[in-house]
Amino acid sequence: MSIRGKLVLGFIVVAAIAAGIGTLGVVNINKLADAAEFAYGNQTMPIAQLVTIAQSFQRQRINVRDMFEAKNEAERLAAQKTINELGEAIVKAVDKYKSTMTPGKGKELFEAARKARVEFRAKRQQDIDLAMAGKLAEGMALVEGKGKAAALAYQAALDDLVVYKEKRA
Repeated sequence: MSIRGKLVLGFIVVAAIAAGIGTLGVVNINKLADAAEFAYGNQTMPIAQLVTIAQSFQRQRINVRDMFEAKNEAERLAAQKTINELGEAIVKAVDKYKSTMTPGKGKELFEAARKARVEFRAKRQQDIDLAMAGKLAEGMALVEGKGKAAALAYQAALDDLVVYKEKRA
């Protein structure tokens, strides 16, 4: 084989190697982009939903107390309306959060938070019923006792979810 043929063959081999390296690079960059998109959509973005849930939950607690401090029924009804609106915001955020869940510890933590939320909602509804019935002392005792315990358990479960998501984001 002549030198000219060897040079052409050498350039073809180098070009084939470069094409292989380029193809491998493009494939791996696409895999990396897919993994980054998955992490953002399923780990980072759900943190915003958790923030909405936590903020709305705390605002509900404030509005329950506002019901007991209300000077008249109109103020109690306004606080109750706000509590209901915040509850709707929580439900929407929970639904968005659930759509991004992946199997594993995150689902376990979410289930724990859901159970704590059910308990908190039951106590919150008792508080609302007592406030609307004018049983202020009995209601405040519930708010400061079992209601507070349920709220703290719910907050702890939400905190666990946030820490989990932050570590995975």
